[in-house]
Amino acid sequence: MDIPDLTIAITSMGDMKFLDPCLTSIYSFAADLKLELIVVAYKCDRSRLVELKHKFSPVQFVEIGKLNGYSENMNVALRQAQGKYSMVLNDDTYFSDNCLQTLVETFKEKPDAAFVSPVILNFDGTVQMYGRPGLGIWEWFCAASKLNRLFNRSVPSHDSRGEITITHCVSGACFVARSDVLKRLNYFDEYYFGTPDDAALSTLAQRAGYKIYLNPRAHVYHYGSASAKAVHAALIPAYKQGEYYYFRTYYGAPAAFVVRSLSLAIFILKAAYWKLKKADDRSHAMLHASLNGARFAFKDLRPKDVFERLSRGL
Repeated sequence: MDIPDLTIAITSMGDMKFLDPCLTSIYSFAADLKLELIVVAYKCDRSRLVELKHKFSPVQFVEIGKLNGYSENMNVALRQAQGKYSMVLNDDTYFSDNCLQTLVETFKEKPDAAFVSPVILNFDGTVQMYGRPGLGIWEWFCAASKLNRLFNRSVPSHDSRGEITITHCVSGACFVARSDVLKRLNYFDEYYFGTPDDAALSTLAQRAGYKIYLNPRAHVYHYGSASAKAVHAALIPAYKQGEYYYFRTYYGAPAAFVVRSLSLAIFILKAAYWKLKKADDRSHAMLHASLNGARFAFKDLRPKDVFERLSRGL
């Protein structure tokens, strides 16, 4: 049996409206790579899933019935990956060139690389992410309080001739890893329900002596989610529990206490802000997300437990 060059692990849920164009773009620009594709499908539209299985017969679809976090679902695919390299990929992504080949070849150019990230673009072609800093308290605070918008330096434009450089954190939207390194790191930490699982994996890898690179010659389009939904009233507090756990794990209890305290203050301010906004679906969702975030700021619960408790009735 030939060993695949690259295993692409994708998680998908709901109506999977992005999955079809994502898979189509992968096969359109696979070049000569031997690919293995594994899609972990949770709570998916049954008729749509049957269509996709027929259209993309080489893809392995793994159906998940129970509620899992992103890390748990992704690990289902990564643990059975046969490829020398493994790509972690969101289903709301799209390739328009030979990014896959470029990312795999990066490991030949940088033999000490454990993870390699592409430039992540918005669908209009603007840069969404050009590498990431490590997640410390200052970086967290700037993002949580939106101060990063005030101090935001101009993001480099995508440069197909750029040099491969060290970066500090991968994005769960898209990155490639040596499969043997992922195995040694025991994949994603399944305590997390979602963010900051990618930052935690990056921090763990770097503290173990592994290097993370950004290849600006590779890029992927990522849709992301800009609108607030009712489910965010449960998701955001669950993600925050993951952040508290992250800082306690990698920076100690005092750091976690600081993050909890700042989170409580930020949630209170955000609740006041959304209370004053014009009543609509977005302000309603974000008001409840802020109130729930404040409510659970000093409760030590698993992120999934928080989500399950708050999502009832949404």
